[in-house]
Amino acid sequence: MSNLAFGSLIALREEARTGLLASDGQRCEVINAANADLLSAPQAVLISAARPALARAIRRGAQPRRAICYSEHNRLLKHAGCAPIALPQDPSFDDLLAAAPRLGEALHAAGLSRVSRLESAFLPVCEQMQAVGLFIDSDAWHAVLDAAGERARGAQQRLTELVGTDLGGHPNIEPGERNRLIEWFASEGVALKNLSKATLSAVEHPAAQALLAWREASKLTSTYESYL
Repeated sequence: MSNLAFGSLIALREEARTGLLASDGQRCEVINAANADLLSAPQAVLISAARPALARAIRRGAQPRRAICYSEHNRLLKHAGCAPIALPQDPSFDDLLAAAPRLGEALHAAGLSRVSRLESAFLPVCEQMQAVGLFIDSDAWHAVLDAAGERARGAQQRLTELVGTDLGGHPNIEPGERNRLIEWFASEGVALKNLSKATLSAVEHPAAQALLAWREASKLTSTYESYL
């Protein structure tokens, strides 16, 4: 299978008896951890009917730069209103390799050449991330969220100072009270139809800026704080 290492089109198939197989149309080999680097040549393009075969190749250690999955590229054609490239229910290596030029022609005709190149480069990256996970700096993650929490509290305090408090020292209006905030702005001479970002950004009032800052910081903490 030495020619596969030099980057020709490499078709992937899974068979119940032998497992993951790869072929460039000349030779065929069972892919395992010992020889998965055959699929990692810079020029190699892996071809499979669907993503599971690609995922298994990567989990065995392959690191391809490009991959074509007919299921994914046919999805692009369908979104463009074009007919997908038909394959037999259980395509052979010859079926997979022979259909590649037709797929390229169909994508080019649909104006999807650039998108399909991005897709073929992204697929191995996506499968690699799913195989090994995505590493994050948890200390930096918490530091960002802590800073966002401080900004949210500071913005809420500034807003409270502007809208006032009741006799118990509680804010008269919470940042999330849409209708009451619109009424309060009206009492300040600022007529607002809504509290969207675009609307508040156009208002030169410290309460509008405080409300925007609170929203931005609160959204960050509420969205990501529980992920770890």
